[in-house]
Amino acid sequence: MKLIIKIMLVAIPPIFTGIITFWITKYKYHKDRPLSRYEIAYNRVYYPLFSYLIKMELKKVKREDYIKIIDYATPRIIKYEKYIDRSTYKTFLNFQKVLEKNGNIRPAYNLFEKNIIYFNSKIRIHLGYLETGSLLRYKYLSFWDKCRLNLIILGGVGYSSIACKIILSGSGIPYENIILRVNSYIFSACLIFIIVFSVLIIANTFFNLFSSLVDKIKKQGG
Repeated sequence: MKLIIKIMLVAIPPIFTGIITFWITKYKYHKDRPLSRYEIAYNRVYYPLFSYLIKMELKKVKREDYIKIIDYATPRIIKYEKYIDRSTYKTFLNFQKVLEKNGNIRPAYNLFEKNIIYFNSKIRIHLGYLETGSLLRYKYLSFWDKCRLNLIILGGVGYSSIACKIILSGSGIPYENIILRVNSYIFSACLIFIIVFSVLIIANTFFNLFSSLVDKIKKQGG
């Protein structure tokens, strides 16, 4: 075990340095790229679509609302296709295709909406516009988005606590028992919250599927 710890202590610094160097190089590359294409994508596609989607009331959505979104987005995406990300184009085509086939439109719309929100925020920051901080963005996330994000964070913390226990067990470091005990409490708390958030997310998924099935049956009956 001591040998493993020594190997990790030797290996981790170069790996960490390599990761930092990679991100700095990537940031410098993106920073030095010409902004004209970003401005076109932002001004002509992402920001107008972002503003339009935010204004739409989609809690009790009707088919006509989705058609309006398609009609608004189509000319912009077709005209400025080469300036937008390929994922935006693909999610839009999928959204359009599902709508035409009268399929389960909500998941397809959600993918398109999230794509627009993501790239609007990303390009906005790159162009130097003011943007809300991470804590404020978290504050305004929906309840279910917070659950998913919390689940990912807790999963990472739980995984780290398991790795910490494996590394420290029998290492002979000072206060080993205390550290392991605290680590066990952290893992137990993470596990409880992971179960709670998982149950909530699964229940919400089944509820949405059931609601979609009921709506489909009503449409067929009508």
